[in-house]
Amino acid sequence: MTEDRAREIARESAREAIDGYTVEAQTIAAERIARFDGILIDGLARQGLLGAMADPAFQVALRKAQIGAASTERDNDYDILAALIEDRAKRADDRPVRAGINRAIEIVDQMDSQALRGLTVYAAAAQYSPLNGDVDEGLGAMDRMLEQLSEGLELPSGRAWIEHLDVLGAVRQDSIQSFKKLADYWTEKTPGYLSVGLPAGAEEGTAAIAELRDVHRISVAPVPHTFKPGYERLPFTGSNGFRSLLVGAGKSDAEAEAAAAVASSAYKLDERDDSLVPAYRERLCTLPTLNQIAGWWDEFAVFFSVTPVGSVVARANSKRLDKAGFLPPIE
Repeated sequence: MTEDRAREIARESAREAIDGYTVEAQTIAAERIARFDGILIDGLARQGLLGAMADPAFQVALRKAQIGAASTERDNDYDILAALIEDRAKRADDRPVRAGINRAIEIVDQMDSQALRGLTVYAAAAQYSPLNGDVDEGLGAMDRMLEQLSEGLELPSGRAWIEHLDVLGAVRQDSIQSFKKLADYWTEKTPGYLSVGLPAGAEEGTAAIAELRDVHRISVAPVPHTFKPGYERLPFTGSNGFRSLLVGAGKSDAEAEAAAAVASSAYKLDERDDSLVPAYRERLCTLPTLNQIAGWWDEFAVFFSVTPVGSVVARANSKRLDKAGFLPPIE
């Protein structure tokens, strides 16, 4: 489909949406929808997704989004609505995602800006995990990613913002469960940072490094343990991170599994030394955005989980904020 034809379809759909308003409201509605349509068509064209405009179900979602655009004066909402429709075009075969997007379109104009920020930052912090085996490099990358999503602004506090998102269907509260502290939660995903490790120069470690080199043809060296003076660890976030690096370097799954077993047996890659968690949290809190988020996360007033609706809204908002396309999409 050509871009001109896509714009024509959008205008036809907009006329139907605008006809539902009184004469007094039509001018404002038309202006707002035109701004949204411009953002959407440009985005679909860049990604080669204009063909979705021919799908009747897509046109229904488009009309809903145009009605949503007409109902809001916030420029950011047009970007979020456009990102939702683009996501709808990309994942059209996933019915649960489609259902979430259809509902999300209806609530964008009702969502408080600070609650949206909280939802997006929480969803990202819960999903993202450091990939770099170096503690400072890994946490530094997390700080930079989450800074984009927090926008350097205040995060919502108390319970009202969670209740607001619950009313909209973006989260579900649960008074029975409780959140783990952020440092505990993250180190469960990166146990290698706090692994038991080995005393520096231990024979067991030397033998393991030699076996990895001579038998598995893998060159790796231990590094000083950031949180355990006099000890060494391997520079990976855990055995899963080690395996992923090996597979990415061309090793088969079986080869990667065998090598990870050797490394884990000696250096206890997945065995977290719980006594090191406080030191890890101190390190995390030396970074401004992570310090802000850790303090915020640890004081959540009630447990909640993000719904499929909340997930697609957070994904769309992160896309709006990530102009360079650097951040992983929120799932």
